[in-house]
Amino acid sequence: MALRRLGQVFVDLGFIDEEQLEMLLEEHLQRHGEKIGETAMSMGFINDDQVAVALAEQLGLQVIGLSDLTIPPDVLAHLTEPMAQIYKVIPISFRNEILTVAMCEPQNIMVLDELRNFLGYEIRAVVTTPRDIDNALNRYYASDVESVESLIADMENDKSLKEAAAALESGASIDLASIEALSESAPVRKLLNMVFLLGIKDHASDLHFEPFEDEFKIRIKADGTLYEMVPPPRHLASAITTRIKVMANLDIAERRLPQDGRIRLTVGGHPIDLRVSVLPTLFGESVVCRILDKSVISLDLENVGMDAMLLRDFRKIL
Repeated sequence: MALRRLGQVFVDLGFIDEEQLEMLLEEHLQRHGEKIGETAMSMGFINDDQVAVALAEQLGLQVIGLSDLTIPPDVLAHLTEPMAQIYKVIPISFRNEILTVAMCEPQNIMVLDELRNFLGYEIRAVVTTPRDIDNALNRYYASDVESVESLIADMENDKSLKEAAAALESGASIDLASIEALSESAPVRKLLNMVFLLGIKDHASDLHFEPFEDEFKIRIKADGTLYEMVPPPRHLASAITTRIKVMANLDIAERRLPQDGRIRLTVGGHPIDLRVSVLPTLFGESVVCRILDKSVISLDLENVGMDAMLLRDFRKIL
């Protein structure tokens, strides 16, 4: 069944009349790239609360206000600060392996798909206003931002991870099922998600995951400089490498030959390609991920910054 257009939903809910809808549609056609709700608010026809109600009505979702809601810390822990900031979502509940998030653009189903791919469980949406999202981000994440350092510290103290890694290292043969299970564990997924998102957010060109005899280093290359992060526990090197290989559809059983693959992500609506190169070394497999963010690569001459007359002459010469 086709969805009603949002402008018609405004009329059906009594927020505007047919004459105002006609004016709204005419104005909206002149504003390329702007959402119709934004146009309606700028014209003073409706407010952001009414837009949220209309979106919920259009998509069959629930409207929720975040100002009077207290979100438990264990629910907030399912979403890192970079992920919440990039996607503009707030986790509000987690039950039966289903994470419910509040968002102000529920029509963007790509966000739900991306979160599902990153986190590994089902995502459901409820609708709120941009104002509530911004206030909740400041309230829940700005004061106690979870960093890579704090996450790694938690992983160092996680006895179950240590025991699982020790059991793998003690075996004479490689147990692929156990390694893959460890690579799919929440802390490993969370660490890699955070590293990937930080790299994309900082416009890094490469991510390096390098095993050494006594440590496992993660480095981010941005503007030609390698920045070293706090190293994760050495015993999780295989789990982290395997997780990357799983995401890149590489052979996790092959550890003696180089492999190349690709991870395709969509972050904030922008397609991201990660070219993955795996190389065996004396102390394990080394991984380099080249980040290709098409949204930060502009090949349009209009964006170079030339004077209009110079640009005209340049085009003539071309």
